[in-house]
Amino acid sequence: MKYAHSNAFRAARALGVSLLALAAFFSAAAQDAPGTPSASKGFKVAIPGWTGELAFVPFTAGDGSTKYVSTMEIPWDLFDVFVFSLDEKSATDASKAVTKPTKPYVAADRGFGHAGYPAISLSHKNATQCAQWIGAKASIAARLPTDAEWQLLCAQAKIPNDALADYAWTVENSPDTTHKCGKKKADALGCFDLLGNAGEWVNDAEHARLMGGSFQDTRSSVGCASMLTPTEDWNASDPQFPKSVWWLADGPFCGFRVVSDTAPKSTKH
Repeated sequence: MKYAHSNAFRAARALGVSLLALAAFFSAAAQDAPGTPSASKGFKVAIPGWTGELAFVPFTAGDGSTKYVSTMEIPWDLFDVFVFSLDEKSATDASKAVTKPTKPYVAADRGFGHAGYPAISLSHKNATQCAQWIGAKASIAARLPTDAEWQLLCAQAKIPNDALADYAWTVENSPDTTHKCGKKKADALGCFDLLGNAGEWVNDAEHARLMGGSFQDTRSSVGCASMLTPTEDWNASDPQFPKSVWWLADGPFCGFRVVSDTAPKSTKH
């Protein structure tokens, strides 16, 4: 692209084209480029009750619009604020209206690690409600991505197969555990752990899906097309009757990240 810009500039100078016209050319070229994420910088949101900030970067949706995806899988320390209502002093009517899960009856992090580690063992319903709560707290249209959106942003992430170990925790480089979010390289979008570490819940037209593969999968099986449909086996050892709709006793590989259709009115870059 830099070469195209350089050549265009020289041609414009030779022909006496105004800088204004040249700027219009570049703007039109950017709009016409298919699958190219928006030039907007993304944003960060603070969640009252949590000491961190959740960063979002832009990606291009199938209809050409700009949407935003969290750079990290949702970590336990943010999820704890949701499940244990640690935000009571800052709760709004919108955040109070979100149905919250039951408290986990065992250590849902499996002893893998907590602060900074991806929240796991979560059902699709649990992830869906937390995404809605994040949206209410941050004043954005946060939700789980659709399977089509997830595959599009994964393609735009351009994670190289021949260097996958630099970007993903898989069975080859992970001793049967998740790892702290963001310890591998960022992809072309600016996301971390899009493949491997925890699988990521998405919405499908007919079924919930888990995308991307996890730390339990081989390098050859993780990728943009990696897709699992939940089964009863993911909660087979839950001793409760009826079994929990919020937690997966046998799903330590189930996590999530969120997308937003909008940026907040006031953003941190």
